[in-house]
Amino acid sequence: MYMDHGRFVVEDKDISAIWCYRDRDGIHFEDGFRFEMQLQDIVIYPGSIHTVELPAELAFSADKGIEDTIRAAIYQNIGFAEEESI
Repeated sequence: MYMDHGRFVVEDKDISAIWCYRDRDGIHFEDGFRFEMQLQDIVIYPGSIHTVELPAELAFSADKGIEDTIRAAIYQNIGFAEEESI
């Protein structure tokens, strides 16, 4: 994941890594997402994100409940923004 001129980009590899925290360490996806942001030194200021880019097909998106969990975790940590697919 990275910031690019007001666009917060989340890649499949980010989602997979965060999901591993849950499976291996029992960390909730929301907390794993926040932890991964800290590891990558991503700091978000109010109003700094205008758009969120997610992979066209989210990792594990065959299960709609999991996809909703992923989206909820992202928006819980960064706030609301427009969403695009990459």
